[in-house]
Amino acid sequence: MFKFCVEPQPPFMEVFYKQLSLRSLHALKHHENLLARFQTLFDEPVLSPPHFVTRLAFPFKDKFAYLPHST
Repeated sequence: MFKFCVEPQPPFMEVFYKQLSLRSLHALKHHENLLARFQTLFDEPVLSPPHFVTRLAFPFKDKFAYLPHST
């Protein structure tokens, strides 16, 4: 059995902030293949926003997941 935690519990927040400190995570949204894919999809230049929010979720814990939404 694995342990489970949710925001804003300290174990969850610890992982959340460690993830946000990863240079590779921030670099992903600027990856040339990803940007090219979106430019093809939208048929116009793409701007990657300077910020983002990650969503962490445990398997089989759907009742704690954020529902899809637009900003």
